Parts: sequence; C-alpha cells; structure tokens
Amino acid sequence: MTEKWNEDELVVYLANDIGMTLGKSIAQVAHAVGAAWLARMEITAKTDAQVHLSLTDDARIAFINQQAMAPNIVPCSSEILPEEDLDFIEIIDAGRTLFSHPTKTCVAYAPILGEALPLERRLPFNDEIIEYKQAFFVNRKACAELAMPDDDVIASLASASLAMILADMKDGELSLDKHSALYQWITSSFGKTVVGTKKVGKFLEVRELLATSGIPFKDVYYQNELIGLCSAPIAADEIHQFTKYKTFNLLG
Repeated sequence: MTEKWNEDELVVYLANDIGMTLGKSIAQVAHAVGAAWLARMEITAKTDAQVHLSLTDDARIAFINQQAMAPNIVPCSSEILPEEDLDFIEIIDAGRTLFSHPTKTCVAYAPILGEALPLERRLPFNDEIIEYKQAFFVNRKACAELAMPDDDVIASLASASLAMILADMKDGELSLDKHSALYQWITSSFGKTVVGTKKVGKFLEVRELLATSGIPFKDVYYQNELIGLCSAPIAADEIHQFTKYKTFNLLG
C-alpha cells in the first residue's frame, strides 16, 4: 500500500466503509496527524511542573523543512487498514458518539519522520479523561462554492490542528507546563468537535467571538478563501459557547 507515496509525505489511510460522517473523518484524521508527530517527541526532561519534548532526528529535519505537515488521504476498506507498529500509527475511536464500541478508523504513515518511539519514551495518554477539546468550524458555504473535495477539507483542517500543536516548538524542542491546556489535551482524550454553518455572517461572528475571548485559533484557507477555523484546546465545559453558537451544528 505504500509504494505509490513519496517519503516526504504523510499518508493517512482512512476507512471508507464504516459510516463516518465528514465531521468524524476530520476529527479522526486530525487525531492521526497529531499522533504521528507526537509519537516522535521524546520526553528528554521533566519536573513536577514541566515536561520537555525533543523530536527524533528524522522528525526534527522534517520539522525544519516543513515536511509531512499535511496528510494525503487514502480511502480504503477497514479490513485492509495497516496494523500499528513503529511505522504505522493507528487511531481507535473510543465509541462515545458515532460508534457504539471502540472502532479503528484510520492509520498514519510517515516514513520521513523515522520510526516512532516506544510508548515508554513518549508522553503518557489517558483517553478516559476529557478536560479539553479542540474545535473546528467549517464555512460550509465557501466549501460548497469552491466545490471543495471532502478529502481536501479533511486534510486542510488536520494540517491546521497539527500547526496548533507545533506552534511553540523551536528547532524541534518543545517545553510544556503540565497545567497548560495543550499538555492536558494531548495527554488525555485528544478530543475534537467539528461544526459547520452555511451562514457566512455567523461563521465570521464566531471567529470574532474566539478572538475576543482570547482563544488562539488558526484561519484555514483553500484557494485564498477562508473555509474554516481551528482552535487551540478549549476547556470541555466551555467549548459549547463556541461550537453551539447560533446556526452552527455538528458537521455531518
């Protein structure tokens, strides 16, 4: 399955036969892209208050060269999704929303990043905790007018999600306060909520709401048109004021 892709690409194999909505696909691919990079971040120092992460040598070079920042989506049957190893990072949905049980949704493959680190050298992860979530806001009217393929919507937003994770990384090094929203998010459920609206005015209103609330976010463009927003992690008990804003609904 890997021969057709160049080694400077980040590929996400996405199951196309398990009934995922566009919103669910965006969240799952964003999980995979983030997980692919997090799997190459080694804990090199830590205290009770902070942790320092260093990219592996191959991933550091890719970071400096801005490679493997956006995924190529490869739809495939769930039956042929690759098995996880130090090359393939699989995503298992917890089964709290669309699925009634844990379900393998996609697998990331990025040989340019080098082998993933053993679990004991990475950040810990507890998917039972949901204290922070990342929000995606999709300008459905712009996407429709651009006739934007779903795979491009997914890839654009997943790339923005990764950019939020890497925003404070310098030369492949990242220090995190353990009480920070980013640390709490990437070591817990890594949750995401994807909503959309056809009302451009409401889309711009929620953008202004994020800005005035002091929540960092990234504008997502496609062919020079603003098609989405991707936020930094937001407290799970506060995210609804943005994701349930007026005409926004979960993206089907």
